Amino acid sequence: MRHVGQRWGDNANTVMLPSYTALDLSVAHWIGAGELALHLRNATDRVYLSRSYGGGAQALLGEPRALEVSYRVPF
Repeated sequence: MRHVGQRWGDNANTVMLPSYTALDLSVAHWIGAGELALHLRNATDRVYLSRSYGGGAQALLGEPRALEVSYRVPF
Protein backbone atom coordinates (compact mmCIF):
# COMPACT_ATOMS: atom_id res chain seq x y z
CA MET A 1 0.00 0.00 0.00
CA ARG A 2 1.32 3.43 -0.84
CA HIS A 3 -0.04 6.72 0.32
CA VAL A 4 0.78 10.07 -1.26
CA GLY A 5 -0.29 13.13 0.70
CA GLN A 6 -1.44 16.47 -0.61
CA ARG A 7 1.18 18.26 -2.63
CA TRP A 8 1.56 21.44 -4.60
CA GLY A 9 0.86 21.16 -8.32
CA ASP A 10 2.67 24.28 -9.54
CA ASN A 11 5.75 26.37 -8.80
CA ALA A 12 3.73 29.24 -7.31
CA ASN A 13 2.08 26.92 -4.75
CA THR A 14 -1.42 27.94 -5.82
CA VAL A 15 -2.72 24.53 -7.01
CA MET A 16 -3.08 21.66 -4.54
CA LEU A 17 -3.28 18.05 -5.74
CA PRO A 18 -5.35 15.79 -3.44
CA SER A 19 -3.90 12.85 -1.54
CA TYR A 20 -4.47 9.25 -2.62
CA THR A 21 -3.79 5.70 -1.50
CA ALA A 22 -3.14 2.87 -3.95
CA LEU A 23 -2.90 -0.85 -3.25
CA ASP A 24 -0.27 -2.90 -5.08
CA LEU A 25 -0.14 -6.70 -4.65
CA SER A 26 2.66 -9.11 -5.58
CA VAL A 27 3.30 -12.82 -5.30
CA ALA A 28 6.30 -14.84 -6.50
CA HIS A 29 7.19 -18.52 -6.55
CA TRP A 30 10.21 -20.48 -7.78
CA ILE A 31 9.28 -22.84 -10.62
CA GLY A 32 12.04 -24.91 -12.12
CA ALA A 33 15.14 -22.77 -12.61
CA GLY A 34 13.34 -19.44 -12.38
CA GLU A 35 10.91 -17.29 -10.44
CA LEU A 36 7.36 -16.68 -11.66
CA ALA A 37 5.95 -13.41 -10.34
CA LEU A 38 2.56 -11.69 -10.55
CA HIS A 39 2.21 -7.99 -9.76
CA LEU A 40 -1.18 -6.30 -9.55
CA ARG A 41 -0.79 -2.53 -9.52
CA ASN A 42 -3.58 -0.23 -8.30
CA ALA A 43 -5.68 -3.26 -7.34
CA THR A 44 -8.72 -1.16 -6.37
CA ASP A 45 -8.59 0.70 -9.72
CA ARG A 46 -8.59 4.02 -7.90
CA VAL A 47 -8.66 7.17 -10.04
CA TYR A 48 -6.07 9.68 -8.85
CA LEU A 49 -3.99 12.60 -10.09
CA SER A 50 -0.31 11.71 -10.35
CA ARG A 51 1.06 15.16 -11.27
CA SER A 52 0.19 18.43 -12.94
CA TYR A 53 1.78 20.53 -15.64
CA GLY A 54 1.15 23.71 -17.56
CA GLY A 55 1.36 25.83 -14.41
CA GLY A 56 -1.19 23.62 -12.68
CA ALA A 57 -3.79 24.10 -15.41
CA GLN A 58 -3.80 20.41 -16.34
CA ALA A 59 -3.24 17.19 -14.40
CA LEU A 60 -2.32 13.65 -15.42
CA LEU A 61 -4.30 10.68 -14.17
CA GLY A 62 -2.40 7.91 -12.41
CA GLU A 63 -2.08 4.46 -13.91
CA PRO A 64 -5.21 2.27 -13.96
CA ARG A 65 -5.28 -1.31 -12.65
CA ALA A 66 -2.60 -3.37 -14.38
CA LEU A 67 -1.41 -6.98 -14.14
CA GLU A 68 2.23 -7.81 -14.80
CA VAL A 69 3.52 -11.37 -15.19
CA SER A 70 7.24 -12.12 -15.25
CA TYR A 71 9.52 -15.14 -15.25
CA ARG A 72 13.12 -14.49 -14.19
CA VAL A 73 15.91 -16.98 -14.70
CA PRO A 74 19.33 -16.35 -13.13
CA PHE A 75 22.41 -17.10 -15.18
